Amino acid sequence: MHEALDAVAELVDADLPGVAAELAEYALDLLESATGMLDDSRSGLGGAMSRAQEIHLNACAASPPNPTALAEMLVKRALTSDYEVFRTVLPDYEPILGPAGLARYQELVEQAWQALPSKKRYGYDRRRSAITYLMEQLAELTEPVRSSMDLPSH
Repeated sequence: MHEALDAVAELVDADLPGVAAELAEYALDLLESATGMLDDSRSGLGGAMSRAQEIHLNACAASPPNPTALAEMLVKRALTSDYEVFRTVLPDYEPILGPAGLARYQELVEQAWQALPSKKRYGYDRRRSAITYLMEQLAELTEPVRSSMDLPSH
C-alpha cells in the first residue's frame, strides 16, 4: 500500500499531477472500502489515507484543477466519508480553490447546513458533525468568502 502511494506521489514530480490526483482519489476509495475488512490495529490504513490526501494536495498545487469541480469533490467527500477524508482541507486548499472555488465550497456547505433536520436532543449525528466542522473551518479563513461568515444558528 505504501509503495503504491509512493509511486503515485512520484507522478507529481514526473509532471503528471492530474493523474496523481485521480489516483490519490481512487486510492482513498479503495482504502475506505477496505477498512472493515482489515485489522487496522497499527493504524496503517489511517496513515495511508493521510498520505493519499497529502499526495492529492500536492498534485492539485502542482496543477490546479477546475476550482468549482474541486470544491464540489472536496465537500462531497468530506460529507460522505466515514473516515473524515478531506474534512480538514482548509486552509491548505484555499489558494488552489481561489475565490471561485471557495465560493462554491461555501455555497455547498451552507446548502448542506440548511438541509439538516432539527437537532435531536440526544445522540451523535455524523453528518451534522461534519457540516458543523466545515462551517467552522470556513469561518476561520483569514479572508472569508463573505464578510458575514458567522455560523448560522441551526
